[in-house]
Amino acid sequence: MSDAARFTDGVSWADFGTVALGDDAGLPPWCLMARTDDLGALALRAHELGWQVGPTSTGGHETRLRLDSPGGLTLIGYSPLAQP
Repeated sequence: MSDAARFTDGVSWADFGTVALGDDAGLPPWCLMARTDDLGALALRAHELGWQVGPTSTGGHETRLRLDSPGGLTLIGYSPLAQP
């Protein structure tokens, strides 16, 4: 197993395969991140479970969606953008 990042933007994001780390403004001090191929399905299911569903936003390397649980947990669902 390698300890090198599989992907990094060199500023605030590193993906190590099983763990992704980020340091983005506007988020709680910590939150969970979950990779998905279908943000729409994730948003629908979260809404059905009573979660607050934020708008999608696209950054330099992914499209993301903020979800806040009724108990206060923040989850960021994301789908990587296609790499050229």
